[in-house]
This record gives sequence, structure tokens and C-alpha cells, in this order.
Amino acid sequence: MKTPDNNEDEALQKALKRKFDDFAPEPDPSWKKGIFDTLQISNGTAYIRPLLVAAALIVILFLTAIEYDFISINMIRKSDITNEEITVRHDSGWQIKSKNETAAEKSKIIIDLKSSIPEPGKLSFSNTGNMSFKKGKEEKIHSASKVKMVKEALEGKHNEVSTFTENETARISNQLSKEKDLLTDSPLTKVSPGTELLKFNIPKIKPLAIRAFIASNFNPVLKINTQAISRNENAKPEILKTEKKLKFLFNITSMNTFQELTVQAIPGVVYQNIGFPTKFSAKRLGLKLTGGVEKNGFQLLLNYGQFDQSFQYEIATDEFVVNEKNPVGDKIVRKGIKYNENSTLKLFGIGLKRHTLITKNSVFRNYFGDVGIEYSRELTAGSNVIWGNAGFGKQIMISKNTSLTIGPYFEYSLMKLVNPDSKFQVKPYQIGIAAGLRFGQK
Repeated sequence: MKTPDNNEDEALQKALKRKFDDFAPEPDPSWKKGIFDTLQISNGTAYIRPLLVAAALIVILFLTAIEYDFISINMIRKSDITNEEITVRHDSGWQIKSKNETAAEKSKIIIDLKSSIPEPGKLSFSNTGNMSFKKGKEEKIHSASKVKMVKEALEGKHNEVSTFTENETARISNQLSKEKDLLTDSPLTKVSPGTELLKFNIPKIKPLAIRAFIASNFNPVLKINTQAISRNENAKPEILKTEKKLKFLFNITSMNTFQELTVQAIPGVVYQNIGFPTKFSAKRLGLKLTGGVEKNGFQLLLNYGQFDQSFQYEIATDEFVVNEKNPVGDKIVRKGIKYNENSTLKLFGIGLKRHTLITKNSVFRNYFGDVGIEYSRELTAGSNVIWGNAGFGKQIMISKNTSLTIGPYFEYSLMKLVNPDSKFQVKPYQIGIAAGLRFGQK
């Protein structure tokens, strides 16, 4: 005879049998579709925000650098226009002046020489040692002492002229020689420089004969070495090759850390619901300090960096929970024990980089690129890491021997770090902004 309790037990057994008999060996296709749709949505939207932020940073940096380039080019052009004086010193002690100064001196000398040459008229000498020049009713009398003063003044001005070249000297000599040949012989043309001019009694002499006298005794005092100071104005200025001196570097980098997690299989242990912090979180931020020296584009650096390693996971148990509120159908959830991993990795190491600076292209002038490799030692767990890194950016001169560098920075671990607590293998990679100072000549 069955009791009411037995009836209840039978009803319960039938209900349980009916419920568990409905389980298919494969999950419901609608569940599979819902899961993959959720994964596609999450994967598609997870990278939109970082890409937008990175693109905005790069665009802002690029536009700022181009504006700075245009301002620098305009300032350089203005300074070149205002700076007219060009001074080049040689072993001979002579100074080459600018075109404006040379033209001004030439004009001044020509005016002085013209003022000292009498206008067409009558020039006569007498035995008394006086020379008179007549034009109309005016008469100017110059004594022998005044002639000597004029001669000394002309010689002094002749010595001041430092811009004659060999071509100019030859041209003047040829012109004066032709004028001398066209003139008839006169007593003045036969006078040598050493003979006292005023001892001769020359009643009349034509002014053109004076030029013949100058032509016969024309001898420029200054001899210019054209090979030493010759300059081709159209030629481009040569680049001075200076000695490559040692530069000192100091950089600070703020980075956002990402991690690739590898879970090692352990018999009897099932990990589930593994999660990381959001893409941009304070728990992902890392800091790196770098100092070193540079010579000939190669940098030897000492590095210290730290970043937080944070993630959570569950270890599955044998308990299951049925979620009847799921609209798709009954969902069986396996319970798990939650664990949080929060550790700080501190790394100290040495690195080698190749630094390249663009100096010729006007658009990308003073942009730089870095590529390097780094060896680090994790101070907490004692593991070794090898990193590959790269960066680019803008170099801005602050003073004569100091410059600022700023730009994006990326580094990727070529080895996996083993978490000492959970035995998970973590391969980090970091993206951030690096700013630094360079001390030394450019």
C-alpha cells in the first residue's frame, strides 16, 4: 500500500526524470547563436574607444608640430632678411664685407676722387712752385704742400680700397693704357713718379693728359689672393662637420598596460570567468623612467619601470544553478570560487636604441624615430624579460644645448612572465606617451 509520501516521491522522481530527459547531448542552437552574437558585439566595440583616443592624440601632435614648423621657418626667414652683414675672416687678416657696405664705400671713394679732379679748364705750372687752375674768372691756387697733402690723401684712400679683384685691376689698366696710346706725347706723360713735377715749366696741358700720367704709373697697392677669399654666391653653404659629442638623456613614460594571459592546464582544476580591468583604467597604468647617454645616434640606457598586474578568475566547483529567468530557456550555470590577482611588477634593466633625427625635409624636420631592445629583471619574482620597443615624435629645441622630445611609445615583451601565485603566464605589452630631455649640442 502506497502512502501519500510515496506518491509525492514518485511524482518528484517523474518530474526530475522528465526535466533531465529533455537535455540534449548538444546545446540549443539558439544559445550558440546568442553567445556568438554577444562576443562579436563585445569584440567590435572594445577597440573603438582606444583607436579613437589614439587617433585623436596623433592628429593633435601632428597639427601642433606642423604649426610649430611654419612659425620656425617664418622666424628664420625674417632673421635672414634683417641680417645683412656677412663677415668671413682669413689668415691674411682681411675682412669681406657685405654687398651694401662695399657699394657704399665704392660710392664714397668715387665721389672723393671726382671732387679732387679739376673740371675741364686751363692748368698751368710755374717755377715758383705753385699750380693754378683757371675757369672763367675763378682761380684756385694750390701750393706744393697742398699738392703733397692731396697725394697722401689719395694714397690713403687707395690703400683703403680692399675690394679690387684681379679682373677689375686688369680692366682699369687696359682702359688707361688705351687712353695713353691715343694721346700725343707731352712733357707730362714722360715724367716718372720719382721726379718732382713742379720743377717743370709747363705752360698749358690738357686735362686728359693727367689720365695718361696716371695710366703710365698705375699700380694698385693691394694684392688680393683671390684663391683664398673667392666665393661663389650661387654655391650652397657647406655643412660644417663638427665632432660628435656625448649627449645625456632623461625620459619619463606613462603607459597603458595590456596583457596576454595563458592558463596552464592543471588536472582537476577548471578556470572560468577570467576578466581584466577596463581598457582605460588606473589599474592598467604603468610608469617607466629612463636615463643614459647617446653618441652617433646610438643610445645606452638604464631603465626602471613598474606596472600593476590585475585580473580576476573563478575556479569551478561541482555545484550548478538553474537560471529560470533566462528568456531563451533554462540556463545551467556552474558555480565557482572567485579570486582576484593584484600584483605590482618592478623591472630594472639595460637597453640599446638607435635614434634617427630628420633634419633635411622641411615638413618633417626635427621629427625622430627610435627602435631598440631591452633586457629587464623582474625584482619581485626574479624572472627575466626581453622587450622590443619603438617610438617616434617631435624634438623641440629649448636652448642651445637642451631639447625636449615628446611622442608615442610602444614596447612588447618577447617573453612570458609567470605569476607566482596562480602560475598563469602573462605576456604584457604597453602603449603610452614618452617625454624627455636631451642635454648636449644638437
